[in-house]
Amino acid sequence: MASKKQSFELTVFLSGIDRFEEELVDAFFEAGCDDATLAVSNGRAEAHFSREAESLPNAYVSVLRDVRKVMSQYTEVRVLAVLCGESNLIVLSDDFFSKQDDAEAVDTLKHAFEEFEKE
Repeated sequence: MASKKQSFELTVFLSGIDRFEEELVDAFFEAGCDDATLAVSNGRAEAHFSREAESLPNAYVSVLRDVRKVMSQYTEVRVLAVLCGESNLIVLSDDFFSKQDDAEAVDTLKHAFEEFEKE
C-alpha cells in the first residue's frame, strides 16, 4: 500500500541569480518547480517550495532534482543550502547528486535526518 503524501515546506537558497527574469521563472516552471515561489531578498535568491511527497527526504530529493534541471540550463545557478521546515538547514556540496541516484540520495537523507533527530 502506498504511503499517504504530505506537504513539506522547503526553501532552496541559490547563488548566481540577481533577479528572476521571466525566462528564468519559465525555466523553473518547466523543470517542475510550479509549486515554488521565487524571490530575491537582501541580495539572496530563494525558491520556497510546498512539495507533496511521502516523506521529507523524498520531498527534498524531488525539489533538488527539479532545481538541477534549471541548473543544467543556467550553469551559473548553484544551490547553496536548503532549509527544510523551520529548523533543518542542510548545506550541500555541488556533487551530492552526481555520486548517487535518487533512491540512494533518499536513503542518505533519511539516515541523516534520523541521526539529527537523535541529538
